[in-house]
Amino acid sequence: MAAMTFFLATSKTDKRLTKEELIALTLDLLHTQLVQLPAAICAGQAYNEPRTDDNGDYPPDYDERYEEKYILPNAPDTMVRLMKQRKIPEATYWYYGDNEEEFINALKNVPLEEKDVCICFENLHADLTESDWDGAVIYALRHPFPNTFIDVFDSCALPLVGFDVAHFFTLFSYRNGAFKRLDNNPLFFLLKRYFGPNDVMRQTASLEEEQ
Repeated sequence: MAAMTFFLATSKTDKRLTKEELIALTLDLLHTQLVQLPAAICAGQAYNEPRTDDNGDYPPDYDERYEEKYILPNAPDTMVRLMKQRKIPEATYWYYGDNEEEFINALKNVPLEEKDVCICFENLHADLTESDWDGAVIYALRHPFPNTFIDVFDSCALPLVGFDVAHFFTLFSYRNGAFKRLDNNPLFFLLKRYFGPNDVMRQTASLEEEQ
């Protein structure tokens, strides 16, 4: 059975990153090697990956071609899978590659005010992979979305925070990944710098501990 887990960092006050802050956050992550190239930048329209109800039915407005058309705020694992398979949809493709100069130029030119944006990384530093994380995505969306990530058993939607999010950083794991302590994880101070002082960091494991 799948063991999907997620980590999310954002602001309780729906703080939006400026383009300069988004670039700075991305480069800080890159230059500390917490995330590593290649990277993909997607710019387009966001649409949450559909979730089934208790009867296993999709909502009436379900778009079965969602992977081909949209940025998926609640499915960072899907976004990185499309990146790894070189199947980023044309409707959202902005950049893919491992040249840092080209990546930075693409990031500087991304239409942050006009499009929903996400930045995907399939390679992580050992400090993160040792906690069984498999990929990272930064989202900068034009309006907040429910963070309905799939739960640890891949059976239902499980929000990590009780409010919708627009600008956030997330990790995902196929292997029940988790930090032993959220306040002592390798990303803690870097993410706090950008999402503080009202930052919040949650992971699937922290929800299990509260039950």
